[in-house]
Amino acid sequence: MRFLIVRTDIRAVPTDQLAAAWADGEPVRDEQVAPEPRRQTVCAEDRDAAMVLARAFSAVGAVRAGRQRVKVVRLSEPSDRPFRPDRRVSGNRPSSLDRALSLDRTVNAGPAPRPERTANPVPRQRTEPPARFGRHHGVNSDTGTM
Repeated sequence: MRFLIVRTDIRAVPTDQLAAAWADGEPVRDEQVAPEPRRQTVCAEDRDAAMVLARAFSAVGAVRAGRQRVKVVRLSEPSDRPFRPDRRVSGNRPSSLDRALSLDRTVNAGPAPRPERTANPVPRQRTEPPARFGRHHGVNSDTGTM
């Protein structure tokens, strides 16, 4: 299923027009007749990728300030076979955007297992602190004076 993610300006609707549309049960605006001015659009191949891109658009200052909004519009119904570009023909590695939009998602199984710890064959030597500190800071261990 394909999605369109759109970042648009917010247009105010007069109260009387809003009340009339609500009473008739119709949408306030028909996007096919008078589309909103579009600032930025991106397509995604599945819902998860569309949500990731919508969250990225939501971080834009104008959206956070309330001057613009982000809409996710479904373009097509689910099909039997999902759209998958054949990357073997080009021979190129997929870009980071291709990986974000791909349908082949693997479940993160967590971090890699840690290797087993083995005993160190050489024991660590305990070292005494430097002689200038003595056993009790400031006390000379030989004479017992400061």
